[in-house]
Amino acid sequence: MGQREHPKLQVPGGGVGATVSVIAWPTAGLRATFLVVRGQRGERAYLHSAFPAAGAGCKHKIRIDSVHEVSCGLEARISGVLGDAAVTFFDPLYCLNRDRYRPGAIIDVELAGIAYSLGIVPAGTTLQSAVGDVPMAVPPPTLHIEARPWWASTVRHLAATARTWAHGARNTASL
Repeated sequence: MGQREHPKLQVPGGGVGATVSVIAWPTAGLRATFLVVRGQRGERAYLHSAFPAAGAGCKHKIRIDSVHEVSCGLEARISGVLGDAAVTFFDPLYCLNRDRYRPGAIIDVELAGIAYSLGIVPAGTTLQSAVGDVPMAVPPPTLHIEARPWWASTVRHLAATARTWAHGARNTASL
């Protein structure tokens, strides 16, 4: 994906300055992204972080409000405004793209999402978020579709026959 020099980055062992390489595989679709750091004074390279990332998303214009750097400044949560909505996102290539994210700048950002966990939230529940409480509406009606393949009645018949045979076999074994 790319490589960039970070002259002020603290590396394990007390060194200052490093080359950060971003490796992603596969090159399209959902991929694994790795940040590898090598100190500029010959320190051993180490895997700094690894995470899943989407290979493509939908492009949007976002006004950048703030950047919250973490992990030695190699990763960040970027906050801004999309239309009339506040958004916060993670750029898996932040260590390469950090110069783009200046407060007040309006930039094109490709947004994609990956759910790390997913669950059903009952109707009437209020979720707490960074932007305030979000009441969950009544869920849409459930549509139940029962598909029966042509062989379903044959399987039911065989299952009933097997149960009958098993019941008879138990009775015979006890005699």
